[in-house]
Amino acid sequence: MLIRTIEKAYEELKARDPNTCISKKYVRDLVNNGVIPSTKSGNRRLVDVDVIEDYIAERTGVKERETKTVQ
Repeated sequence: MLIRTIEKAYEELKARDPNTCISKKYVRDLVNNGVIPSTKSGNRRLVDVDVIEDYIAERTGVKERETKTVQ
């Protein structure tokens, strides 16, 4: 579990994959639309980076391909 602000979560995603096509605006939109759960801390929203990655992997079918390859 990696709890970060939206900006830091995006930086973490970018560090894990420097060539990612995911934008900070996309992450912010996911949070603001309630797709990714968040909690408010002052004026900031905190999110779990792993949840963002899981959501994107699920939407793109990446986990399915990894699972099929392992079996």
